[in-house]
Amino acid sequence: MNSKKDQVDKSLLGKRIKNIRQAAALNMAEFGELILGANKGLVSKWEKGSSIPGYERLKKIAELGGTSVEELLSIESMRGVPPFNFSLEELNVLEKVIIKALEEEHSEAFRKSLISSLEKINIRRVELQDSTN
Repeated sequence: MNSKKDQVDKSLLGKRIKNIRQAAALNMAEFGELILGANKGLVSKWEKGSSIPGYERLKKIAELGGTSVEELLSIESMRGVPPFNFSLEELNVLEKVIIKALEEEHSEAFRKSLISSLEKINIRRVELQDSTN
């Protein structure tokens, strides 16, 4: 059973997404339509922190919010939050998002942060796999 603490990272991202939607004065269905045709159920999952949007959708969300994917996923603004308490499936999605972000132009500091995040994902993946064996 996941504790509330296990959901913190996803909850912060969800709150950011909800803030962007509300700032745009859109309901979930309208927002989802702008985010590559996502249905309102999926938007609700993002906002609740139970699902993470894929990279292309993150780009659209960031664009709508007048920010960047870099800022939307900013590790710096999550200081003090236990990192990477995700399931294996969620780690895989997050890893794909980070790898896709590394393919784009970013500051050296952000690239180092992304690489550090990938290392933490791999450590967490091993911990999860060890706990299931």
